[in-house]
Amino acid sequence: MPRIGIDRQCVRRFVGEHAEVGGTDRELLQRFADRRDEAAFEALVRRHGPMVLAAGHRVLGRSQDAEDVFQAAFLLLARKAAGGRWQPSVANWLHRTAHLLALKARRTATRRARREERGAPRTPPDPLDEMTGRELLAALDEELLALPEVLRAPLVLCSLEGASRDEAAERLGCPLATLKKRLELGRRRLRDALARRGIGLPALLGTLLLGPSAVAVPNRLAQAVVRAALALATGGPGAAGLSSQVGELVHGGIGMTGWNKFRGALGAVLLCGCLAAAGALAARTGAAPSEAPKPAAPQERVPEPPAVEAMRVVVLDSTGKPLPGANVHSSIWTEEEGFQANRDIETDAAGATRVLLPKTFTILRLWAGKKSFATLFANWERSELASGKGVPAEYTFRLEPAVTAGGRIVDEKGKPVAGARVEVHLANDPKPVGSDNRVRYDHTLAWGDYSPTTDANGRWSIDNVPDHPEVELSLLATHPDFANDKWEQAAKSARVTMDALRKGTATLALKAGVRVRGTVTDPEGKPIKDALVIHGDAPHSGRVTSTFATGADGTFRLPALAPGKTSLTVVAPGWAPQLRTVELKADMPAQDFRLTAGKPVRLRIVDEAGKPVPGVHITLLEWKGSKSIYSERNPNHPKVPGTGIPPRTDANGVWEWRSAPDGPVKVRIDAADFVHTDLEVTGGSADRTVELKTTPRITGAVTDAVTGRPIPQFTVIPVSGFSDDVVFAWRGAAVRCEDGRLQFRAVPNGNSPLRRLRVEAPGYRTQDGPALRAGDPTSRKQDFKLVPSRTRTGVVTDTAGKPVAKAQVQIATPTEQVTLSKNLDYCIFTDAQGRFEFPDPGAPWAVVAQSEAGIAVAEFAADGADAGTLQLQPWGTVRGTFHDGGKPVAGATVLVAPVRVQDRTQPLVFLKLHTTTDANGRFELPRVPPGPIYVRVSLGPWEDPGFRSGPGVHLALKPGTRTDLELGSGGATLTGRVKLTGQVPADLDCTYSINYLVRREPGIAPPPAVAAAGFDARNGWRDTWRNTPEGLAYLSTLQSWFVKLTPDGTFRVSGVPAGEYDLAVAVYAKPSGCLIDPLARRVVRVTVTPADAARGELKVPEVTAEVEPIPVVGDTPALAFDRADGKTGTLADCRGRYTVVHFWANWCAPCKKQLPALKALHERFAARGLTTLSLSLDDEAAPWRAALKELALPWAQGRLGAKGTSGVSGVPAYWLLDPTGKLIAKSHTPDELVPVLEERLKRAGADR
Repeated sequence: MPRIGIDRQCVRRFVGEHAEVGGTDRELLQRFADRRDEAAFEALVRRHGPMVLAAGHRVLGRSQDAEDVFQAAFLLLARKAAGGRWQPSVANWLHRTAHLLALKARRTATRRARREERGAPRTPPDPLDEMTGRELLAALDEELLALPEVLRAPLVLCSLEGASRDEAAERLGCPLATLKKRLELGRRRLRDALARRGIGLPALLGTLLLGPSAVAVPNRLAQAVVRAALALATGGPGAAGLSSQVGELVHGGIGMTGWNKFRGALGAVLLCGCLAAAGALAARTGAAPSEAPKPAAPQERVPEPPAVEAMRVVVLDSTGKPLPGANVHSSIWTEEEGFQANRDIETDAAGATRVLLPKTFTILRLWAGKKSFATLFANWERSELASGKGVPAEYTFRLEPAVTAGGRIVDEKGKPVAGARVEVHLANDPKPVGSDNRVRYDHTLAWGDYSPTTDANGRWSIDNVPDHPEVELSLLATHPDFANDKWEQAAKSARVTMDALRKGTATLALKAGVRVRGTVTDPEGKPIKDALVIHGDAPHSGRVTSTFATGADGTFRLPALAPGKTSLTVVAPGWAPQLRTVELKADMPAQDFRLTAGKPVRLRIVDEAGKPVPGVHITLLEWKGSKSIYSERNPNHPKVPGTGIPPRTDANGVWEWRSAPDGPVKVRIDAADFVHTDLEVTGGSADRTVELKTTPRITGAVTDAVTGRPIPQFTVIPVSGFSDDVVFAWRGAAVRCEDGRLQFRAVPNGNSPLRRLRVEAPGYRTQDGPALRAGDPTSRKQDFKLVPSRTRTGVVTDTAGKPVAKAQVQIATPTEQVTLSKNLDYCIFTDAQGRFEFPDPGAPWAVVAQSEAGIAVAEFAADGADAGTLQLQPWGTVRGTFHDGGKPVAGATVLVAPVRVQDRTQPLVFLKLHTTTDANGRFELPRVPPGPIYVRVSLGPWEDPGFRSGPGVHLALKPGTRTDLELGSGGATLTGRVKLTGQVPADLDCTYSINYLVRREPGIAPPPAVAAAGFDARNGWRDTWRNTPEGLAYLSTLQSWFVKLTPDGTFRVSGVPAGEYDLAVAVYAKPSGCLIDPLARRVVRVTVTPADAARGELKVPEVTAEVEPIPVVGDTPALAFDRADGKTGTLADCRGRYTVVHFWANWCAPCKKQLPALKALHERFAARGLTTLSLSLDDEAAPWRAALKELALPWAQGRLGAKGTSGVSGVPAYWLLDPTGKLIAKSHTPDELVPVLEERLKRAGADR
């Protein structure tokens, strides 16, 4: 599995603080691994060095050999520091490692002595070199290593290191009483083991501890190993004092695989050590030589290690001065085993450091920060690296001084709330000063344990906010005694201004909530400890946990929750989960749960050859319409216990959930290199074997179409989509290939299957491969012959014609979009002369270039040879206020975008921007592309944000200018009501409607593509303005309002000046996915006179809209359709059996998402007399037939097309017909039909 770097959005370490060198070994080792803390590692050497040196000395005798073992053991500790799961004390590990290394060194020396004609003169033995003593001590080490670790660790600390019992207990992190018991038991077992060998333990330990001076660690030795460990960890230059024998020991100690990755850094250390060894030894004073001098033998040449790949990172302040001690965090995605994906390193006196890079990686992300400065972030994503651009050898951050922000948290009565936690993020993406268009501010300012808590006065503050005039913050304040939001919200939405936050006077009020209490017991009423009580249907959604464990007495008490309906789910290992819906209110009773035993579910997962697949992820998707039960632990809340539901298969490919509920649970089976499978499992059901299909593996040759030679380097980009006509290039999954060899393993992409591959290479025209279809062989071959074509080039200049370096350039095609979002999928940057280049896209293309100076957009045909010169136009600014009903509206979303036809045959350029209004209804967008634009207040048809209409205006924004707007102000406020007439179903009202008030007067001149459609506002409303790309573009050139109807049809439109208007109403049934046709529509003329505008109000006469005939429960609908075989069918053909009629469309993603559930319904009831019929509402037959071929749905298919009105206003939708053809149920999902079918089929069986 790939090693994936973890984003530092949830990690923060305040730099500039130097911790004490105390703490457990694990803490010291962590500090060394995370910060390269030299003092921490030195503390470990001083703490355990005598024991390690003595362990080597007991086996080897010679001081130099023992020192080699000493150095090798600590270098291995440094090497493994970041990757091990360490105990509080590492003494146990060091003792075992030193003993084993010493044995290895002795075996090596023995073999060498046998090869030599004459051995070297022996060193006079020390008192412990006598054979009897050495045998005794060797026996002690052997029997110590045979003890269990929990008993060996106290003995190592107390008997070998001489630690007191109190010290040992503290180092091991256990109570003193526990330490004494383990020490006593360990000594007893060791005594018995030695007694069997005829050795007494007390005498042996006394012999061992008699001569500590014999194994005291020389200061030069301790310093040498600390320097070497630090050099290895940072990739820096080697330290003196190491011998080549140390390298041999370390080589064997970590194995061949580890050595291949380790030797580059270690080689440099050893080389310097060999050169300096003589000087180090000569520098000793007052020490007798340990052996007689001998002629210097020719020194074996140490081969030069391979260069360590690294990026030099420099951190400066805003004036260009180096910032020593700044923290640089790197997060790297790589598949190289053993590489440390996440590192924290500090800059040196020159403000520089080195970030080590693996040989291959797909993502590099860097953060740079220091106390009192705003943290910056820069990244190189897979989409960029796969194109072959690579990363620079050096990258520089220029940190800006940070400012403080803060405020008070109060309750609804204005009283301060102490102990509230405040998380803070950036709500927008302002560019840092002097940005290179890659760097940006770190959006996480305070998160988790690093977020502030309020004091007794409810005050909080942070000191790392970017000092930028455009910065906006989002806040999330939580406290267990108050109802908390799940996500942070923009400060402006909470009526908090940035000015108040900067002054520390911002006030945020928490609302009172409902505390839920209860008990979880077994069938006998006994309490169940650590049962999980989950509120809500999505426990992994949000920034705060929704899962809480019961205590030893089985009781639970949830934090305060907002009043209203919610679900409570209880999950406990060994028991079936329970779920109930409750109404949260002040006087609600205790919620007690009595769990019952669950039933087992057992799946065996195999591949296409029938072999078991271990480690397959089994994700619980849904149960009883809720996502509240889960198997994977939430990484955001590591303290929450697990559910006991296994998250993956075992070594035999078996997944067994021993306590599943009776009802069906939807699960997803997902494994690397396999296509995921969704299915339902039910407690007590028979064991099942599930065969996984391997993901497509595509290989082939990529050659020059003229010469036939392999292309040295190229990029393979998957193209995915809902259908062959709606596809997107997915550069986030692109791979880099070489030497003409194409190798690509498809990556599952949700509901957007892989449609084809695209190959891109500099100097060639980009080429798409043939379509990939469901049912194709898993392994297939595709060859590409690329046509030579020179790269597309261009130059970016400012308004004065000067080249702009580091301008960001994005390329759009009909399958690759360009946005102004900070989350760029793919972009390039201009060089010092403002130049850029990219491969021939082989399709219509557009270039969007931007920098602080402005923006330029240009479009070209597929054969466009060059972009030429793109001159940046200065950004415009749009600001203003929004009122509704005469009052300012806070938290409203304001959209700004160029007037443009979004046609899928042309490059996809989406330059839409958005912001939210503050407490006074004000908004501002400082970087808006100049040209024809529209500004609209967003008001979704299914939401109720509190205001009733969303005004939209058009304007021609000139470069470098600012426009001020007053939306919803002035003119008249229109009020009225829409009344549905005709046969109105009981469940139909005006909640789900799309309505516009449009001025019957031309606005700004539309773009040529829009003007060609021939629309004219003076001729009145056209439905095509609502549902075609050209119509929507034309509508954006007119003054208009989106009108929100209440369920009873009343409306209010604010700020309407005098003029002639059309009010266009379209009412739909409650949608489950995609809209088709309204059930009721009406267009009426509205005249606002100057007198109305001056008076400020106008009551519109009642607007009636007749509902089209809709089949309701009890009717016998009659529909004709085209069958898949080309013949005509009717619903009457289905009589005699219960029939599910499924309405869908090929282009509807929610429809395709529900197909697995429909298939499960069909398989469950087909044998009991159920027929399934899918009716497509696709306008064209060709895409429908293509979808049928791909999906291979195992039931009858038809297409309604233009054969008549179905009475369905949205898809997916489902009807259930009885055997007489009568409509007995309607639903939005297949699951809603299950209980009806169960009851009906059960009744039908009883009647027979």
